[in-house]
This record gives sequence, C-alpha cells and structure tokens, in this order.
Amino acid sequence: MGIRKALLVGANYTNTAAKLDRPQHDITDFRSFLIQRYGFREEDITVLSDDPAVPPSQQPTYDNIMEHLENFVDRNAEGAQYLFVFCGHAMQKPAINDLEEEDGLDEYIIPVDAMNAEGAIEDDSKLIIQDNTLRKYLVDAITATPSSQMVAIWDACHSNTIMDLHHHRCNRVDGAIHSRFRRLGREALEIGSKIFGDCFVDKIAHLMYELEKTWKDSIDPSHAKSNQRVRVCTGYCRRGKITEMWGNQGRVVCISACKDPQQSWEHPKKGSLTPWLMEVLSDKPNPSLKELMHSLGEQTERYYQSRISGNDPEINKKMKQSPQLSTEIPAVSYMDELLFLDMPRRDTGGEAVRPGSRLVYIFIPLVAFSAAFFLGFRK
Repeated sequence: MGIRKALLVGANYTNTAAKLDRPQHDITDFRSFLIQRYGFREEDITVLSDDPAVPPSQQPTYDNIMEHLENFVDRNAEGAQYLFVFCGHAMQKPAINDLEEEDGLDEYIIPVDAMNAEGAIEDDSKLIIQDNTLRKYLVDAITATPSSQMVAIWDACHSNTIMDLHHHRCNRVDGAIHSRFRRLGREALEIGSKIFGDCFVDKIAHLMYELEKTWKDSIDPSHAKSNQRVRVCTGYCRRGKITEMWGNQGRVVCISACKDPQQSWEHPKKGSLTPWLMEVLSDKPNPSLKELMHSLGEQTERYYQSRISGNDPEINKKMKQSPQLSTEIPAVSYMDELLFLDMPRRDTGGEAVRPGSRLVYIFIPLVAFSAAFFLGFRK
C-alpha cells in the first residue's frame, strides 16, 4: 500500500464562552477508527487537540495548524492518499478584494489562540486561517501532485466552500424538488451541448442559475448579494469524462457538515458530523460518494426531526443542516465509482443520461425562453 497520511484537528475552546463539548473526543475516536477500520499506522496519523493532556506542540494553535498544513502534502509522493479532518469553529466575514466569493464572504477556521475568553474574534485577527490559505496548502498542493488524493472533512459551521472548490450545487444527491430539477437540467444540457455547442449551453446554464437565484432573492432578500464571482457552480454543471476534465492531477473531495449560511449542531453525547460519519462507515466501509452523502443526509434529517419532536429549545424548524459535497470538477462524473479513501480513475461520465428522457430535448429552449423573459421583466 502507498503513502497514507491523516491530519486530525479538534478544538473544544475550553475556558471560552464558545466552548464545544465534542471535538476532542470525536477526534480521538476517529483516530482509533482509522487504525481499526482502515488499517492506518499510528505514525501516519497526526492529532492536534486542545485537550490539556496534549503537549503545547500538538495544540491546535495558529502556528501549529499552519506548520502542519504547510508540510502535510508531499508534492513528490505521487499516488499518495490524505485525510484531513477539522472539528471546531468556523465563521464568515466580508471578503476584501476577492471576486471569487459568490456570497461576498470569506470562510475561515478558528485556532484556539484566535478566540478570547468571551468567545469573540477580532475582524482583523491575524490568527484565523481563511479559505484561500486552506485551498493553497490542501487543494492546490494535491492537484499539483499526480494521482494523489485527499478526503477533507469539515465538522464546522459555514463550511461548504471552505476550501474554495469550484463545484458543490451540482453534487447534491438529496431528493428535493430543486435538486431533481437540476438533474433533469444537466441531462438536457449534456444533450444540448452535442446539438448547439458548449458555449450556448453554458450560457443557458447561467440563465437557469440566475433564474433560480432571482426567485430565492425575491422570497428572502437576505440571499441577495453583490455577485461578481468569476466562476460559479450553477447546479447545472455538465458531466464529462474524468480523463478529459481532470487528466492525471490529484483529486480533492470535501465533505462539509452544512451549507455556507448554515450552522452545524452539536449534541453533548451524539456529537455532529464526525460520529455520524463513523456510524455510516462502520456499516459500509467503502461506499460510493452517492451512498455516503445519501446516508449522511438521512442521519442528519433523523437527528433534526428527533430534536424538533422533542421540543429542543436550542433548535427550531428554520435551523436546517445539510451535509455538502464539494469538488474541483463535477462529482456527478464519478459519483458511483469514487470510494472513500479509495478513488478509482475510471473513464466515466459519457453515457449516464437516462434513456427515454425525451422531455430534455424541449427543456433547453423552454428554460432559455423563460429565463430570458423573466430576467428581462425583472429589469
């Protein structure tokens, strides 16, 4: 077996007003889980925890986290596998001179020394670690290393785009109406690209995205942001053959506890995403990405409904949490083949359109006309 490394970071923020109950415990459990279930060697797992018993050099401070991030990926180790897990606080702040942020906000994680006793972080704090930095040392380092692979797990609030990966909406596998609509739209666009060409179809995808976004903004004005992003995942991103879209560069899969606007719940005994993930993987150690995200979504919904039915004072019907999958290319290209920490490079994605879906042939012109009319009317 080739090189496998894991970096696990857990922060309870003890002695602060924003104290968490589970990260130290969850990270310890996850370390044992990797050794027992996946055969990791103890020396290949690094744990940063603010447990008082842990030495200062392994506390999740800014300097310690940055040191391990900078040295985590070996750019000379082709075909290596990496697992990164963060359990702790993440937040958002207005993005400055960053046109890549669709919502105008930067996401960042909070080392233990970035938070004061009141649980506050200064806006100009130099001790937070922003999404741009996380992308540099995790995503960019992996994609520059041929055949290397990383699974990153973020058990934190506001964590969907915390690695600045380019695709997330098109990766959703839930059964919501808008998700089904997007899947139908993708099928239509894949067929349409063969008829009308990629340029035309990409414009239609953006029209469909703008139509959906305008509708959401009209319902909830808080969704409306200044949208200057250079690249956006419309939710209608087309599949392609992995070898054509990706080549031999490394691949990153990001599993987040929730969408960017959402918060991640923590139960004192049942925790959050990390223990749910271990439960899912205990039943099926090597699920496909689709199976994994379906199971996590079901786990989250069951937990949410149990707290709602129990009249939990800390949660209400508006506090939904939806685990998310982010990737650099549309994961729909390999959703059924990609396994947890064992990612085959099959040349897929070219024959996944369901036979008999003839309605998709009229879907493109219908949506194009509707979107153009609606957006023109709004102006």
